[in-house]
Amino acid sequence: TASHRTEHVMTASSMEQLKSLTARPEFAALSLELSLFNIFATAFCAYLHRVSDAETLSIGAPVHNRATLEFKNTIGLFIELHPILVVANSEDTFVSLHEKVSESSYEHLKLAASHKGGITAARGFNVVLNYIKAGFDAFGEFPCEAEWLHNNHIDPQHSLRFQVVDLTGKGRIKLCFDFRSEEHTSELQSPD
Repeated sequence: TASHRTEHVMTASSMEQLKSLTARPEFAALSLELSLFNIFATAFCAYLHRVSDAETLSIGAPVHNRATLEFKNTIGLFIELHPILVVANSEDTFVSLHEKVSESSYEHLKLAASHKGGITAARGFNVVLNYIKAGFDAFGEFPCEAEWLHNNHIDPQHSLRFQVVDLTGKGRIKLCFDFRSEEHTSELQSPD
């Protein structure tokens, strides 16, 4: 299904502000990466609530499903999408919405660890949040830099994919919004 990507690279200043936010007790999680994931998921929920006026939000998020040593040592792709369910309302502040998202995020991880969900769970959402942080070492003496080439398509059941990507492993985050072309107007696709 055809899609249109809108990208925004976060500035160093924005990244510093974001990292300082993760240090606040109400935004801290088990790790910096989980803190960042929950903050981006909260912003995504706020956006979805605002543009759709929906109160019950279901966002698919991938989990690598390598929770055991046996799976960590097994070749293959084990990624599955599991839902993050949040009930938002107009009285929510960013902090109160973040509390709901964080709670659901932990449930999301527990569900994924239990290997429950799969195809049935994937039918419960049409938007996806994908948080990717990966670094690539030098190839011999040659430094490597990865770039995600978007193919201008998304799965037919997805209306919107929010990709939070750091392929440098150094905290340079790019926000990519992949909108299903036939469904979204240009005002919804503006990163502002």
